Amino acid sequence: MEEEKLWKAYWNDPSTENKNKLLLCYVGLVKSVVRRMMPVYNGVTDFDDMVSSGVLGLMDAVERYDGREGVKFESYAQKRIRGEILDYMRRQDWISSSMRSRINHVRAAHDALTVKMGREVTDEEIAEYMGCGSAQVKKAREDEYRYNIVYFEQMAVGGEDGTRLIDAIPDKNPESDPAARTDRQDMMRILTAAIGELPEKERRVIELYYGEELLLREIAELLSVTESRVSQIHAKALRRLRAFIEQQLPKIS
Repeated sequence: MEEEKLWKAYWNDPSTENKNKLLLCYVGLVKSVVRRMMPVYNGVTDFDDMVSSGVLGLMDAVERYDGREGVKFESYAQKRIRGEILDYMRRQDWISSSMRSRINHVRAAHDALTVKMGREVTDEEIAEYMGCGSAQVKKAREDEYRYNIVYFEQMAVGGEDGTRLIDAIPDKNPESDPAARTDRQDMMRILTAAIGELPEKERRVIELYYGEELLLREIAELLSVTESRVSQIHAKALRRLRAFIEQQLPKIS
């Protein structure tokens, strides 16, 4: 295979030329990761910026990968590509103070109205309760959804090896910081417990989205519901996960 020839050439001579050939060979992998993440960040950043960040993760993966642990490069690289993109999104600080305020107000109204009504409430009902337009509520809920996904993935992606929550590969790097490894294990324990507390449907969506890496559209087809409904379930699951995680964090600090 062409990839095997490129790797052999690079390992025999890790020159810039051989490295660039590998990067060109796998740039499609970066675009694939970005296409999956893009719906979450649409309107916040653009495709090319995310690809540029992802390429940095790919470069790091090429430099570190030695092929001796039995892990396919594609799996190894995806974690680093995704982690680099998340780092990029963190640096953008795209959640402004005014946006945070709107999110918090809508969240408080949602919680208060849900208790009052004894059921899940609609954006229109929240808008009426707050005395504002439903479009404002919808925008705040969408921003919260993006924010919670970033928050959750920041928790789920950690450490030098980009370990993720569900498909975590044990850290076999002897040079890893033991303290960092312990912190990561604590985070994984909290996340696993948090997911275990979710209602069955919400847990299933989280497992399919993060574990099986299915698109929301694909999950909708699998569960025989609309994509909009899957998005709602996903958003609700993320809110529960974040609340659980924030409650547990002081216990390990």
